[in-house]
Amino acid sequence: MPDEVASLVTAYRNGSTIQEVAKALKLHPQTVSVHLDRQGISKRKHGLSSQQVTQAARLYNGGASLAKVGARFGVDAETVRRTLRRAGVTVRPRTGFGK
Repeated sequence: MPDEVASLVTAYRNGSTIQEVAKALKLHPQTVSVHLDRQGISKRKHGLSSQQVTQAARLYNGGASLAKVGARFGVDAETVRRTLRRAGVTVRPRTGFGK
């Protein structure tokens, strides 16, 4: 386990997101977060910067899906949806949802 903790700390410090580290090590993201806290590692801010919001809106309005925009910025589709709505972007209905 100490080697695994060292690996996740190194990966996070090298720029991987908590979700990426969790997936690579087959751990729950919360487990990764707890280990980072225990190691005294300060976590990066969640979400998108104002510059990224502008870029995300441009991509989304150009036809990219929430998931594709999220993948571009290392966040999930729900984060993109919430962020774009707060920025005043009209979010398209999900295609095929409820069928």
